[in-house]
Amino acid sequence: MKKLFTLLCITAFIFTSCSNDDDFVDFDTIGTTIDLEPITFGQPDFAATFSFFDNGIDVFDSDVVTVFRREGTSNNGEAIWEPLPTASVFFINDATNAIEGFLNYRYNFTIDDVEIVLDFDVPDANLVTAEFTTNQIFRIVIVPSDFIENKSVNVKDYESLSKALKLESRTIPKMSIK
Repeated sequence: MKKLFTLLCITAFIFTSCSNDDDFVDFDTIGTTIDLEPITFGQPDFAATFSFFDNGIDVFDSDVVTVFRREGTSNNGEAIWEPLPTASVFFINDATNAIEGFLNYRYNFTIDDVEIVLDFDVPDANLVTAEFTTNQIFRIVIVPSDFIENKSVNVKDYESLSKALKLESRTIPKMSIK
């Protein structure tokens, strides 16, 4: 009986101590990825809020939300994803060659929602054209903070993050801001 008990204990120990963490990147991490339907920013706040709660998405205190903006398409038809906050677009006065203002996209998040903001400071609001405000496409990626702390994955590079989370083999749901 002691041998059977010992064998059961050893077997239990082996199975509970097994791990699939045989690499430096946690390929077993479950993240959530969402493509937002195109957003058009407008007055007064030039912001859009996506509710995790209203869409049945669980975000925990230990999760990190990253947001990417579709900047364009590559020559081979692949989407080009730029991490937020984006590099600033500067508006230059053609006559004086002086900077008149800037524009960028940024975001903030809670466990309930993510707010994407078109932030700008220009003397003439007409400079902020439809190119910047209309039909903007964003991708939200939610991952546990332990994954973000992994230094071998560049979370500001969508391709690196996509490979680590194996996103290229998944169908990414499209959701709209309500």
